[in-house]
Amino acid sequence: MDAEYVVEDVHLQQKTVKVTVIRAGGRWVPWLGIGAVVERAVMVCYAAAATGDDDRIINYLLNCAAQVRRFHANRTPFRIYHGATNSTRALAFQRDRLVDTSALNRVLSVDERARTALVEPNVPMDALVAATLRHGLVPPVVMEFPGITVGGGFAGMGGESSSFRYGMFHEAVRWVEVVVGDGRVLGASASGAADGDGMAEDLFHGVAGSMGSLGITTLLELRLIEARAFVEVSYRPVSSVHEAVETVRSQAAHPPGEVDYVDAILFSAEMGVVVSGRLTDAITARDGRIQRFSRARDPWFYTHAHERLSQSSPSDPAVPIIETVPLTDYLFRYDRGAFWTGYYAFKYFRVPFTALTRWLLDGFLHTRVMYHALHRSGFAQKYIIQDLALPHGAATEEFLDFVQRESGVGDRVGGCFPLWLCPLRLRRRGRGATNFGSMHPRWMHSQTSHPPPSSSLSDEAPQPDDMLLNVGLWCPGPRTADAFVKVNRAIEQKVSALRGTKWLYAHTYYTEEEFWDIYDRQWYEGLREKYGASYLPDVYERVRVGVGVGEDGARNAREGWRGVMGHVTGWVWGIWPLAGVYGVMSTMVGGRGYLVEGERRGGKHDEDKGAVISVHCAHCDMYSYCICAVYQLGRTAAMTVLLMIVIILKRRRIEVIALNNYHNTSIVPQGPSNKLKYSGVKLVS
Repeated sequence: MDAEYVVEDVHLQQKTVKVTVIRAGGRWVPWLGIGAVVERAVMVCYAAAATGDDDRIINYLLNCAAQVRRFHANRTPFRIYHGATNSTRALAFQRDRLVDTSALNRVLSVDERARTALVEPNVPMDALVAATLRHGLVPPVVMEFPGITVGGGFAGMGGESSSFRYGMFHEAVRWVEVVVGDGRVLGASASGAADGDGMAEDLFHGVAGSMGSLGITTLLELRLIEARAFVEVSYRPVSSVHEAVETVRSQAAHPPGEVDYVDAILFSAEMGVVVSGRLTDAITARDGRIQRFSRARDPWFYTHAHERLSQSSPSDPAVPIIETVPLTDYLFRYDRGAFWTGYYAFKYFRVPFTALTRWLLDGFLHTRVMYHALHRSGFAQKYIIQDLALPHGAATEEFLDFVQRESGVGDRVGGCFPLWLCPLRLRRRGRGATNFGSMHPRWMHSQTSHPPPSSSLSDEAPQPDDMLLNVGLWCPGPRTADAFVKVNRAIEQKVSALRGTKWLYAHTYYTEEEFWDIYDRQWYEGLREKYGASYLPDVYERVRVGVGVGEDGARNAREGWRGVMGHVTGWVWGIWPLAGVYGVMSTMVGGRGYLVEGERRGGKHDEDKGAVISVHCAHCDMYSYCICAVYQLGRTAAMTVLLMIVIILKRRRIEVIALNNYHNTSIVPQGPSNKLKYSGVKLVS
């Protein structure tokens, strides 16, 4: 076998790692155990000068930093592909203009003594929680959907019912590692230092919330808190918007140990429930039962909370109903049904909304599957899905009154309910820095600054002026494109008038001038210039909705005949229930590549550059084109046959990327003791 060897040293955070690249031009790869002739085989193995998790450094360096350097040299804008999304914006990736970080999905270590975890950015919340709970620890803020990733929560902002005490998700991040726009690999921390290593403070605050427009986060260290087995959940009924707002405020004012989680659901202007939680190891429910929300036979959390309202004591409604819920069930209580938006799927398909039908269809009603269907069906352009944060108090009440009266918010006037309320802690740190990351309105740092937090998490009760109230607004929108855009713009304008902000994961209809009137462009662009990211799409370009996004069928109109065909396609797409059926079917056969242009069913991305085959990994029990052991794969008969068939039928070249776990001098594995810890297999045209 003819081979080309390339050796280079990589320097990162005072460590030097040697990379050995083999480009093999032969027609036989015996170590794979694949009895097939291939046109060209490429194997990349790494021999590291250090031990531990330096193999991860090399993996991302070759797969991310090298790509970024090429993009920077050619001034080619790129986007970051994670394999899935929790954004509702229409997304489409071009294979030759993306950096794929979906393989960076490991929890590398958990330090019980320091209460920290070293994690890669594509680790989802459920995997993170599972890994930390094995050590009796849990992140202080866990986003409510299990598929939201650590990197997504950091770069896109994330908060949950513990955010009244701990702030946003990224405040639990101690330091991050970033491949910036020019391909350099830098460390960044909130305080500018970590373990004595100098790190960029401005980069940390810039990357947090900037939607990947400064660079690619490749590694994070998270602070953790002590976990408990259960959450004691208390349900307090409220009979008005004002009462709900004030009850949330009073619950959030409790000291640590009494209340650890607070949120609320408004079922109407006259009925709601404030839900608080306390970490505990005891079963404190009066009936001794443990309430679950994660199994198919369990109730959806919002339907259960509504039922609890009817069971509250009419003689003394101030006495809460108390339940004991396992910690993981509580953290991901809104996964099944995606809060209550899953109800609209039943309504669309005209299926009875009952416990039986929810049980039968449970596999389609978890957020990972629902986001997939949302994007494939185009329903993201038919439903108002917005999270808004407003000053806690009168401003929130005025906004809630506005959405009740605004035509087009919901399927009728007043059809915006249910609404979600979640208190968020705000810390001001002067110009360009708040705990809301880089994309925060100017007004957030226009008042007296608070000192930055110490290295340990601050959990003291926040003052009322330091609180925002998140309003989750998820309901049907107007049927026509113009009306849909109009009502979303009205919501944005009202939020701005009330000195609030919105999460940028959702549809954003600001004009460019309006957008940069809200956010500090000078500070942001200065960072992009400093770190070589000016050629990348900025935040506005990433989050804005283009003209025509609201058209039926979620297809932008094109010029000339393509525009005409787009309207025809939109008309056909609007015939009930084609869009919905297509969205559901795509979750069954569409694999994980639904965001990449030209994808094909069965887990393959098929575009001009080639295809990726999806295989099952016995180690991590996930379907992915990234496998944990190529060596093991080559000796698995079923996978060998599958790869042979695809290679022969597709006439593809095979590219194998493998990482040697033991850092020894042998490049090609020689025996079972030399299994590869991490690898990927790609079929390349």
